[in-house]
Amino acid sequence: MFVDPTSGDLLFQGDEETDVETRAQTARHSPMGERETMVRIPARMRKLILEALSAVENGDPVH
Repeated sequence: MFVDPTSGDLLFQGDEETDVETRAQTARHSPMGERETMVRIPARMRKLILEALSAVENGDPVH
């Protein structure tokens, strides 16, 4: 996970989700734009993502 220091946007790096049923289920709740893709983030990354977001909120750099 990366945070764009200029915009604050979150950038996730992971395996692209290619399972047709998973993509269809997600699209029913939130259709993807034509330039979007779905990236699977392992559950073990949840804590790291929360820590990174907390650091950004506190003004700490995230690398």
